[in-house]
Amino acid sequence: SGVFARNPDSLVVLTAHEEDEKTFTCEMTLRNFPPVDPFVVQWKYPMFSVNYNLNPDELKQTGGKKKLVGDARLLKEMGSREFTACDLFRFVQEKFQVSESTAKRHVKRMTQAGKMLKENGLYSANQSVF
Repeated sequence: SGVFARNPDSLVVLTAHEEDEKTFTCEMTLRNFPPVDPFVVQWKYPMFSVNYNLNPDELKQTGGKKKLVGDARLLKEMGSREFTACDLFRFVQEKFQVSESTAKRHVKRMTQAGKMLKENGLYSANQSVF
């Protein structure tokens, strides 16, 4: 229709998310409304549902090395158990076959994002996330 050569009122872009083939990051450009932060949607027949637990910046990458430690999978593997830092790093290394530095990086990122809780030196999965 040629709308891209002019100024559209609204643009909605769905980009594949790394979670699975039915998950997308939604970004909107709106002319007459305030900006909307990107968010993640998942296709659940017959409609898309917003999933606030997934990071919209984790887009599916073409080629390259695949992310070895998925947040949702790690939280599921942790279950309701509590870990000391040393035990958690070892647990992540063994479950996902990654180096200690990679395990530490993922634990730090997930703790800062609130997906893992650290209380009295013990780490646990944030049960409200999944």
